[in-house]
Amino acid sequence: MRSFSILIVLVAMLAGTSLAIPWPVGFTQGEQNMTHTIMNNYGDYHIPWSHACEDSVNFHFGIDFDYPLPTDGTVESENVWSVEAGEVTYTYLKIYHQGTPKEVKEWVIVVCEDEFAEEGWCYQHIEPPPDSIWIVGSEITFGIEPMATMAELQKLPRKYKHLHLMRSLAEYVSSDPALLNPLAYFFPEPVSPDFLWYYFLQASDRYFFLPNIDAVDPTNQMTGGWLDEWPNVADADSAMFTDTFGADSVIDISGDVDFFGYVWGCGVGEEGGDSQFYIMPRKISWTLFSWDAGIADWVPVQEPDGSDFVRHVVDFGDIPLGGSDNWDEYKQLYFAYQPNVLFGETGRTYCLTNCSDAEDWDGINTIEENYWDTALETIGVNPAYHPINMVTRDGLYKATVYAFDWEENQADEFSIEFMLHNTREIAQEVCLVDAVTDQQVWHAEWVASYDTDGFVPVKN
Repeated sequence: MRSFSILIVLVAMLAGTSLAIPWPVGFTQGEQNMTHTIMNNYGDYHIPWSHACEDSVNFHFGIDFDYPLPTDGTVESENVWSVEAGEVTYTYLKIYHQGTPKEVKEWVIVVCEDEFAEEGWCYQHIEPPPDSIWIVGSEITFGIEPMATMAELQKLPRKYKHLHLMRSLAEYVSSDPALLNPLAYFFPEPVSPDFLWYYFLQASDRYFFLPNIDAVDPTNQMTGGWLDEWPNVADADSAMFTDTFGADSVIDISGDVDFFGYVWGCGVGEEGGDSQFYIMPRKISWTLFSWDAGIADWVPVQEPDGSDFVRHVVDFGDIPLGGSDNWDEYKQLYFAYQPNVLFGETGRTYCLTNCSDAEDWDGINTIEENYWDTALETIGVNPAYHPINMVTRDGLYKATVYAFDWEENQADEFSIEFMLHNTREIAQEVCLVDAVTDQQVWHAEWVASYDTDGFVPVKN
């Protein structure tokens, strides 16, 4: 009986093991048990598009919390609290303005459960308590006093303080991916009513279409692809589809296109005030509707296989992310020119067509070089030559983009209307009339004969 009891205790202990952690910021340790406003989300745009390559980091691979300006009359905290006790297994120190009155120190440390652990929690952009330093083997306590404060980053034009928390190997390497998404392990969870997600704020006219061009060129990683086709913002702007065929304020598009979305989002917790930054949703998808004049309503567009047209772009869920191997997905998702230079606005611009036609989300694996063939034939192989054979015939359409929060609930949506113009009318009958005598002097009619090469006008 004794051995049986011991076995039960061991099984119960193993089953209860969890990575669940409190939030790492707040005035007091008690405020770790409250949700906090997020500065940058897992998967956000991280480094300039032109800098991303196979030797660099890319997607933002942690969760950031800033030291915000007070928005409710209170002073926010720059305290950083450990999310679990352990010991330091890695340190890195960067010193700005060394030896001057403006000297600032910024640390990166990894804290593991013990010296034998293979992974732990990585805290970045922090400073130790006064008169303290960290070395490998330093003990980190939990719940007694703040382990650190946020360091003042020297990033012009604005200096700001923030904490970056991620899960890494015990020996942190910046080109390695984060091992998981911290949002999946915070308790309390970042869900309503204690945490609110907003995404499509200020969307308006910041969605656009461009002729399809491969986003990246593997042989020219730093400037290839989009930047080869549009070396500057003016080139990209002039290439955008506009209202070409009428002053109805509806974009006219045709051929193979890339579709670009915009997001200005935030995640607001119980503490931390209103967000001063913008974040990406957990999930993004979009779908197509056509206008049916017969019923005066929108109807879903059908794929060649009879299913609804739906594209699952990305899911920044609990996945490894941000390592150097992800550089091409990063550049295929985020547009080369971001809203600050495109529109003079904050937010993020991303490509909605660089994804597979998978039936569900699969992390960043659905991101791939692709486009929308607006003239695709109904059998789904080549461009069609006749409107009757097109999946999307000429007419009025609506693309609706959906953003999903951490609970995978649809949190917001935005729609853009546009006209497809892939076909043009041709003359079927021509009469030439003498302007003086009003007598017909020539008359011809045509019929269109369809074959594998398209329509061939044949004189009747």
